[in-house]
Amino acid sequence: MKKRYQPLSEKERQQKTEEYFEEIVKGVRGILTDEKYKEYLDFSSKLPRYSFNNLMMIFMQNPNATFVAGMKTWNGFGRKVRKGETSLKILAPIQKKFKEEKENDAGKKEMEEVTRIVGFKIVPVYDVGQTEGVPLPFNPIVPENVEPSDFAEKVYNHLKIKLNDEELPVTEKSLDRNGLYGYYSPTEHSITINGDHDITNKLTTLIHEYAHSIFHSPLGKYRESGKDVKETQAESFAYLTCKYFGLDSSRFTFPYLASYASNSDQLLLKHQDEIQKETNRLITKIENLVLEKEISFDVPVRELADQQAESTISLYRFGENYFVTKNIDETHMNNIEAIRSQRDCILLETGNKAEALTLFNQERVHYPDNAVNKLDEKKGYIHLYQVKNEELFFIGRSGFTGIKRLSEIMRDQAVAERQFQQAIDHVQVPKQKEMELS
Repeated sequence: MKKRYQPLSEKERQQKTEEYFEEIVKGVRGILTDEKYKEYLDFSSKLPRYSFNNLMMIFMQNPNATFVAGMKTWNGFGRKVRKGETSLKILAPIQKKFKEEKENDAGKKEMEEVTRIVGFKIVPVYDVGQTEGVPLPFNPIVPENVEPSDFAEKVYNHLKIKLNDEELPVTEKSLDRNGLYGYYSPTEHSITINGDHDITNKLTTLIHEYAHSIFHSPLGKYRESGKDVKETQAESFAYLTCKYFGLDSSRFTFPYLASYASNSDQLLLKHQDEIQKETNRLITKIENLVLEKEISFDVPVRELADQQAESTISLYRFGENYFVTKNIDETHMNNIEAIRSQRDCILLETGNKAEALTLFNQERVHYPDNAVNKLDEKKGYIHLYQVKNEELFFIGRSGFTGIKRLSEIMRDQAVAERQFQQAIDHVQVPKQKEMELS
């Protein structure tokens, strides 16, 4: 007899959660007291959106993880978790709604609904290496292989102006002290950058000193902390941010880790969580600048991809150019000439993204659920679909990883509807004959 699944009781779930928190504390002790700290920072720079607690949990279960998501998310990408894979465990907040009495602007009391976190639950996630299926699009705001000097050249002045306008003064000048890249002045709440250095060093210095301005300003939470805590906070913040954007900030070392780790475990957890949150905030600010200023980098970025038997159809962007390709060799895509040299693999080169997207949608076989509209109300798995924002129609089969195209792409909806009805009739005919015979 098959054993029925029994969910954990609230008490059992709380006990499990506490066990995971204890594992996190033990992991902090191990990482922050030896050379593993740099390894942890390298790892966490790949997953900056996760909280420190969940980063620690993922790191302890799989230090090689690069892209983690739940099964439903993977299915939305057109991928499935391979059979036999063991999930990674992370913590998700349990939220509940409450009614609270508050005063409105007129001074009258009224009930207001608020949402609060009342606990945590354990949820399963999987790394991309545990999945298979449609190739993932590779469309970050800032591609991984951008040259540091190119990134700094295009971002540094925009970031400096942004911080000047919104947060604190940032100035450049020659600094007489040998080897000084820049400094943060708590009394003036300002950042000074050594203008004699190259622009990549200016940017990494700005990020490091900006960390000091967050944590150690006159109103900062850690203004009275010792130098060990201050430098570890600033270094961790700078290293994570720079690593995320492919910059080398290794000149800032970790000389204070031993004394920092002598603090209480809860203080360690507190520092690291805040470092992670502030890092995420600056990363978001820089990415928004790239979008706002429409900054592009001359490196190939795979925006969309689809696997068809032995063939891979991809949509790449290289600067202002778009390429639809079939089985192109990604190892030979260092520059636009190298891409064009594989002309037999290029289905289209254009400066018009909409044109490239249309051709890609014509060539692909697998579509995410959110990329198409279902046009019929028939029961079963086979339906008539339209690619969103396109006059492209096809007959497809729905599954837990998305929609698979079964017919040729059609541009005439009336023709598509007739072919769909013929397909439905063909499927139903055997059943009708069987009923007649019986």
